[in-house]
Amino acid sequence: MIHALTYALQVALADVVAVLFTLLGVHFEREGFLFHLPTLTIRIAEECGGIGSCAAFLVMMALGAWSLRGWKRRLAFVIVGVAVMLLKNGIRIVTLTLLAVHVNQGFLFGKLHGGGGFVFFVMGLGVLVPVWMRLSRGDSSHDLHNER
Repeated sequence: MIHALTYALQVALADVVAVLFTLLGVHFEREGFLFHLPTLTIRIAEECGGIGSCAAFLVMMALGAWSLRGWKRRLAFVIVGVAVMLLKNGIRIVTLTLLAVHVNQGFLFGKLHGGGGFVFFVMGLGVLVPVWMRLSRGDSSHDLHNER
């Protein structure tokens, strides 16, 4: 099950990275999980999915969704959470790649690559928490009326 989840994350992240590169005007050729840039080739590895970060994000989403009233709010929160999770990991990959291309290839192996996930995790929470707050605030008088 972990392997299937990791593979699904790889596929989704590769798609997100392709979209981000395209939006930024970065020239690349793609072969599955390989991205060939003019001076560098990267591979979206299983580890790039940030399985630890994703697991923590999924726990946060489950707790947040559980605390919301109504399946529509829970579903909306999970959809936004998955999108944020994928986007933050895609941004991390693109950032490291562009730093490697334009500054130093050491960014692909340095401290920012290995330990920088926390920064992007916090950025993701910075998006997810306000969404949860908005959904949890909702229309409580309407909810109470409907529960009667």
